[in-house]
Amino acid sequence: MLRLTWAMVLISGLLVVSGCQHETSAASSSSSSTQTARDDEDDTNVGPQTHTHLEFPATVRPFAMVMYDSANEEVLRPYAERVAELVGTTAVQAVDRNPVCCMWIEITRWTPNPGVRGYIINNQPGGSTIQAVDEEQLRLAIERLDANAVRHDGYVELPTGILTNYRVNADLGM
Repeated sequence: MLRLTWAMVLISGLLVVSGCQHETSAASSSSSSTQTARDDEDDTNVGPQTHTHLEFPATVRPFAMVMYDSANEEVLRPYAERVAELVGTTAVQAVDRNPVCCMWIEITRWTPNPGVRGYIINNQPGGSTIQAVDEEQLRLAIERLDANAVRHDGYVELPTGILTNYRVNADLGM
């Protein structure tokens, strides 16, 4: 029975992902001709590590399933339900490990020396992770996600890439 339930969850997730990717592509292709011309001009001067707007849109619809670490279910469930509400889904489930194709939430307890607390949110077209050191940082991560969410005609898009409150030094000379 558990295998059947998992199969149903995964199949519905695959259908959602294919629909989300289609809608994201449609949104990207509907940009103005001025933007397309600008992107084409930019492509002539990019290196192998650089990606264009059309390959990586600024925002994507999040995966419609929110999952979290079952080992910490009592603590994480309210946060997972808040994220599900934010992205407009009711699919919330505790699982043993990150199945990848979902919005994954976990408390990592990772505090690098000298022990800076923080969170990392990674949004990609096929899934997202929200990792926080503790409940306070998880709350802050969800607030940041909500503040950066873009709402269109009843659906939500999230910024693609990394959101964090850790200090980031970007090497722009890749």
